[in-house]
Amino acid sequence: MIAWSGVLAQSAVAIPLVAWVSVFGFTRLASVNAIFAILGYFSLGTAVFNLLPFRPLDGATAWGLLPALLARKRIL
Repeated sequence: MIAWSGVLAQSAVAIPLVAWVSVFGFTRLASVNAIFAILGYFSLGTAVFNLLPFRPLDGATAWGLLPALLARKRIL
């Protein structure tokens, strides 16, 4: 669960910022654009990279958790 929490936290920050830039575009303020780029695009890229199924990345643990959760859901 910890492996997924970091990815979900990064996505919770990144997705609204990337959506904002996709809909409205960048602003006239360079500092705000830097925040959008760093917290939006960089965080989303880091989350995707972190899900690669190689050790020591979280993806090595996170993807192994899904079959266990699906099996548990079928039992309940």
